[in-house]
Amino acid sequence: MSAAISVKSRFGSNAEATHPPIVHFTRYYAHARDRSQRSSERQFPGVHNALLSTVSPDGFPDARTVSLHEYSDDGFVFCTARGSPKARQLLASGTAALTFLWPPSQSQVRIMGRVTEQSREATLALFDACTPREQAYYVRTGSGGQFGQSQVVAVVEDCHDAQQAVDDAGPEYALPDGWTSFILLPHVVEFLCLAQASRMRYIHVERCRESGPVHVLHTLPLEAGGEEEADAGEGEGELARGGRDAGHGWYRQDLAM
Repeated sequence: MSAAISVKSRFGSNAEATHPPIVHFTRYYAHARDRSQRSSERQFPGVHNALLSTVSPDGFPDARTVSLHEYSDDGFVFCTARGSPKARQLLASGTAALTFLWPPSQSQVRIMGRVTEQSREATLALFDACTPREQAYYVRTGSGGQFGQSQVVAVVEDCHDAQQAVDDAGPEYALPDGWTSFILLPHVVEFLCLAQASRMRYIHVERCRESGPVHVLHTLPLEAGGEEEADAGEGEGELARGGRDAGHGWYRQDLAM
């Protein structure tokens, strides 16, 4: 069994990662962060930003950018206003996908799985770790009313005045009732690195069987290799090609580019 790898969120909190795809994500994340810091692409939005994909009430795909607050073996955590369209869609379906695109490192990570709303205490801990500027944004968008996140605004100037009033009330803020956090428990994690001509995915077999995207399961040779843990792959804590991690339930596939 591999040793745990220390995982740091963008706010600096520590966690331990032992599940193969989370260990692999940690390496991708660190490499992207390092390359972005040295990149000349000054408009790059940051490694902690991801595209959150959901399904609208009409059945259409819906996507927008969110910020990753932290991640660990437990899942990937992000925040939003509870009255926003994305929050309503998350609560209705309980599923979502996150896509991280990192041009400086020529890499991408796609994560699909189940989503659960976190407790008020967990959301408060995230809020307290934010900068005053971030807290002000959460107060502006999570306080509900006519100027809540994604609400239709009749008079734009009134919205600006309301936002300015929140900024003027700082720098100390309290978590608004309408702000919440979600955690995505991954069923499938797919990695793509153009620089290394590498593409692979990790599949959690049991989660996919229970409620996840079952279309990936027909390609799994589940009898091959038995239940023993596979040897390490590209680095400590990772699986070799076709490896199966019986302890955590993950299976690795290498894919054509």
